[in-house]
Amino acid sequence: MCKATSAQVAVESKQSSVVDYNTDQGNGTHLLCGELLEAGDFTSAEVLSKPLDIPAETLHAMMLARVQHATNVAENLAKKAKAETNSLPEAIFSILNHRGVRRGEAKSEIGRAGCLKEIEAALARPGTLRFAVLTFPFRDRHPFKNVGALPDAGEAESLIRFWTIAKAISCLDVPCKVVTLRDGTRYPSTWHYPIEEKRRYGDCFRDLVQALGLDEHLEVRDVDDRTEEESPEAYEDRLDGHNEMFEKEMSSFMAALVSSGGSSRARSA
Repeated sequence: MCKATSAQVAVESKQSSVVDYNTDQGNGTHLLCGELLEAGDFTSAEVLSKPLDIPAETLHAMMLARVQHATNVAENLAKKAKAETNSLPEAIFSILNHRGVRRGEAKSEIGRAGCLKEIEAALARPGTLRFAVLTFPFRDRHPFKNVGALPDAGEAESLIRFWTIAKAISCLDVPCKVVTLRDGTRYPSTWHYPIEEKRRYGDCFRDLVQALGLDEHLEVRDVDDRTEEESPEAYEDRLDGHNEMFEKEMSSFMAALVSSGGSSRARSA
């Protein structure tokens, strides 16, 4: 009994003392920030006052070298996929499900079957195979996470990784492009960020794509932008649909808040 109790205490002592956050191994952002604050007279102002001076040409050369490395990775992914199967959908799935590409665990058999069905349907349609992914529409202003409001090497690395996926699939003789979508104006929780700041952030994304030569397999677009395939009428219909859905969901949300507030008052009475 005593041994079991001691073991239980030992296990509990290893758990994070802050259970409100997803800290994984006890090294969450809030804990790391706390350690920085306890280290002494550390302030973000001191960091900003001592910039590291790196010429733009040097940074550009470094990122171009990173793109070359990504090209090699993409070619190796395609080569491995071709060696595994003669089926084109299976080869594309192999790239998407590769440990260095996917997020989380490998797909289950049910998930695999569903993905293959979607890939087969996409390949049956004419034109370029496209993947869409939502990306951050702006930089969080948390002083311990970001310095400034413009993209940095972290965003550039994300863009290169998206490009690598499309490049690898294109090496299977399938024209492919990843479209990164930004949506920074739809939700009230982000309306306090100036629209000029959001636009400047998006423009810098597009500048990165152009400067690194990623535009063949990567496109940065705002959700509200008109696509190349859309007619003016179809574009207006899509925007109307977005607004209609937003109003519907917001009305439902506000109704839930009112209902919750009424229930709380009734319990208090």
